[in-house]
Amino acid sequence: MKDVVRDLHDAELACDHAIAAIATFTARLPKARVRAKVAAMVGQGAIDNALAASSLMGQVRARLVESHNQLNDVRAQLGLATVAAGGGYEKPLELVMPTSAANEDIAA
Repeated sequence: MKDVVRDLHDAELACDHAIAAIATFTARLPKARVRAKVAAMVGQGAIDNALAASSLMGQVRARLVESHNQLNDVRAQLGLATVAAGGGYEKPLELVMPTSAANEDIAA
């Protein structure tokens, strides 16, 4: 089971890195077109495909997250203990801002 968990976390991390790389690439395309001073239609196909790739990676990430949830259900059904293979900290499902930081933002 530890191998499965490690592989899942590796796949999730690789997916996040791929999403970030595709976003960087996609953002660079229109900037390059403007810098080259060419018409808007130049490279539109490449931009369309990069945006489609980004959308598909979002779907890939969603499937990995769902696999993660389903494997957690399997773990519980088998009576196995929770396996921590992440960064050594509990990962909250929601982002919670510390009270002091929230108050500083409000006061600013």
